[in-house]
Amino acid sequence: QASRVTGVSSLGGPCSAPWCASTHTDRRVGAMANGVLRLGCLGDSWVSDWREGLDGSHHLTSPLSSALRSSLEARGWEVSLVAAGFPGGKASTVLELAELCDLQGISKLSETGRSIKGDLPSTLYEMGIYTPGRWRKWTEEVDLLIVILGANDLNHNVPGAEIVGCLRNIRRLYESRGTRVVMASIGGAGPGVPTEEYPEFEEQRRVANSMLQSDGLLIDSDQLTDRLGADVWVEDWHLTPAGYVTLAEYMVEALLPHFPSLGFLARQAPERPLQPNGCGARARLHVAGCHIPSWSSALVGWYALHGDFRGRPMYRQCDREGRGGSLVIFFCSEGQGSKWAGWCLGPEHRWECWARHEDTNALTPPQRGWRLPENGPVDETLVLSFELCSG
Repeated sequence: QASRVTGVSSLGGPCSAPWCASTHTDRRVGAMANGVLRLGCLGDSWVSDWREGLDGSHHLTSPLSSALRSSLEARGWEVSLVAAGFPGGKASTVLELAELCDLQGISKLSETGRSIKGDLPSTLYEMGIYTPGRWRKWTEEVDLLIVILGANDLNHNVPGAEIVGCLRNIRRLYESRGTRVVMASIGGAGPGVPTEEYPEFEEQRRVANSMLQSDGLLIDSDQLTDRLGADVWVEDWHLTPAGYVTLAEYMVEALLPHFPSLGFLARQAPERPLQPNGCGARARLHVAGCHIPSWSSALVGWYALHGDFRGRPMYRQCDREGRGGSLVIFFCSEGQGSKWAGWCLGPEHRWECWARHEDTNALTPPQRGWRLPENGPVDETLVLSFELCSG
């Protein structure tokens, strides 16, 4: 296996954590808007991938990105997320995309599932994605960008030094637009693949990671994935949803000590949410996570008690001032059809079920185990937590 990335901290001492920072000091970039940390994730299938639902349909999922946001929110941060991942995507192609449009546009393209192997300007034009162009500068609405790329390049026999050249240009590009960039070192296969089977892959990976070590902020992928069990790997190159959730926890643990040097103010972790007994009038709940990027911004947030439905409490989406939104969490009895029996989350005016939990015995919405979409797999990143409000 390739040697782990090591480096020096910003203070000049040895870096013992799976995070390495160069000794040079970058200018201050990125400013949190209204106290919200605007998080971006850009990369390959480890950022966004397609999963098959129970009905055979495929859905774009971003379990690692969503779990990163959920982990930060659990520690007291308010986070918005933009995720853009391309299965099989190479650093050189993602660099070309980044030169053409902003991260929001790249995310929109990612959600369509369109290939990025052809003429990118034509693809973006067909999708109606605005492209300012390579020579026009603009500011990204992202404070912190995590980049996970390089493994697919190695699988196409691209030399490690060439990959690093593309990754360096991605870093420079986004930092010129006011975004802090954190690279993840290029990861390898899971524990079921002997590294001696891919000697050239491992050698070039070692070369690339050694070069990345001196370039700035770096997360040591090997050190983090080495902490995962063999049971969370899928087909040797990917993780289960639960594996991505665990990896996100490790990444946040590595990131947080360095947030002050990035210009992000430390936050107090919230008190542990309290599970209400019954459905007291003061109870509200918070929805975090959601592995489908296009749904995440709609689902995530606070939900306040909004009466009863079928003998169970119903919660309605609300903003900070308590104004109601369009989504509700409600219970469907078996008398309404076994297809819908359990807890549902969806639009109030159509009584649709976007996410569903099959526990018909739970008196309040379950915290974990929701299928999203309702006929899809369990979303390990979707978490509901209760809080008792004052007053």
